[in-house]
Amino acid sequence: MSLPTFQGTPVPDFSVHIKRSVSIRYALSQPNPALLGAEHAPSSTRGDTTRHAVKALSILKWTDFNIEVLEDLYKDMLSQMVLSPSGAKSGPFHLDNIEEAKKMFLEHLCPRLEDPIEQGAALLGSRFGHQFPAVVVKPGRSFDRQTPTLSYVAGNEPDARTLVVNICLHANAWHSSMIGGNKATIARRPLDRLAKYCLLARTRYGFLMSTKEIVAMRIRGTVFDTSMSCHVEWQAIPWSVNGPYELTACLSIWFLVMLSLDDLRLSGSPPHYLPPPYYLPAPRSLNVWTRYQIPKGFFYRHPSSGQREAELPEGAEFEDSPNGTSS
Repeated sequence: MSLPTFQGTPVPDFSVHIKRSVSIRYALSQPNPALLGAEHAPSSTRGDTTRHAVKALSILKWTDFNIEVLEDLYKDMLSQMVLSPSGAKSGPFHLDNIEEAKKMFLEHLCPRLEDPIEQGAALLGSRFGHQFPAVVVKPGRSFDRQTPTLSYVAGNEPDARTLVVNICLHANAWHSSMIGGNKATIARRPLDRLAKYCLLARTRYGFLMSTKEIVAMRIRGTVFDTSMSCHVEWQAIPWSVNGPYELTACLSIWFLVMLSLDDLRLSGSPPHYLPPPYYLPAPRSLNVWTRYQIPKGFFYRHPSSGQREAELPEGAEFEDSPNGTSS
């Protein structure tokens, strides 16, 4: 006796794509694609002649913006798991002008940073009982007719707050190694321009991006006013650096966003609710922790990240809590 056979519409082959979960540290430490710039790019940067032009009183190295200090601050956050980005366009990228640099950022860096920023903001907010609005990248967001290349922004208009501003340059035109050389006056122009955008956007943080490096920058000042003096700190991160124990370009941008979110938490009301002048939160050393006394001894907490440790990280300093104890 033969068994009956059945014929019907064949079932098409299909595959299931499962995204791999990785730590934030791993996700942001992967190699970057090659950035190829035009050989005919300008070999100098122009001075700023706008009415908001800024000339910083000092431009100094941001010495504590390094992987040893930052990984202590954000140790738990860096261990948070995120999905491997699937929408990041792969390189190499040919960056012949600012628009192509902007496109590369939006198509490659933004997808890599999106989930790590979202997860980092959620954990940071939970540590301080604060809920941050969604963080997005906006190209060409102007401030009094002054327009940086890109801005990281928290929230929606009209209450949106700028966290980090960016300008793009070609490595033929500028490199951070010029700052200490014999062309210091010319070398400071991009940092002065970025400082202007920071002050107009009312944020302390920004970064320069070229085909060779990311240069993280922090404003040390107290007032968002381009007519007043300010001090600038900077740290260069080569684009080619990668690996879990290195300060990479993606990690440096992520750290800047996290630091600026803490400023947003401290500032309270949206800036248009506050009378001018608009003050910056007091600058903090990244290497100073707060010590709290508890019945069994002490613990240390970083005021910007909320990271808690039983022992003070190696090389760090501490200040005692104003109240001395922690509930």
